[in-house]
Amino acid sequence: MPKSGRSDNLCPNCNIDIGEPQFETRPVSEGNSPATAAEKKRIYRDWVRFISHGFQRSQFHKDLYDYLILHHGDYAHYSQNNYYDTYFSTPEGIWEFIEWFSDQTRRYNTWGSNSINTYAWNDLSNAMQDALDYWVRVSASPLSEQRKARAIEQAQAILAKEGLKAEVKPL
Repeated sequence: MPKSGRSDNLCPNCNIDIGEPQFETRPVSEGNSPATAAEKKRIYRDWVRFISHGFQRSQFHKDLYDYLILHHGDYAHYSQNNYYDTYFSTPEGIWEFIEWFSDQTRRYNTWGSNSINTYAWNDLSNAMQDALDYWVRVSASPLSEQRKARAIEQAQAILAKEGLKAEVKPL
């Protein structure tokens, strides 16, 4: 993770100081306000708090939602609550989001690289991806276990509907 100019821990639930990158104020397309370092820092802190608190709804702030729908191409959701329910209300949704976000970040930095708006925000996107990757490495194991347990429950429910019973366990 990038070195932090801060000494406080932004990841209280995982007891890890993931640091805080330095952001730049960068121009965007004509007629729009610049992407300020302060705005990026605020969104980054919201992001880190959100993932480090286990994707709790209470930590999913409007600035973060607005950033995701505007800069990561997923504006099909009609509300912040719908977006949250789609991606963060289940372990499966969280993993889907992690895969989607990682893919969007890679594409954001390649096919959009000539866009001034992409350049304006790519330092934040990269920092958010770094934080998410770090969280996955150090904290995602319980989420993986929840996902496995849920898959086992679903398999047992399908068998029960068919009048079958079997012991289902992880490989």
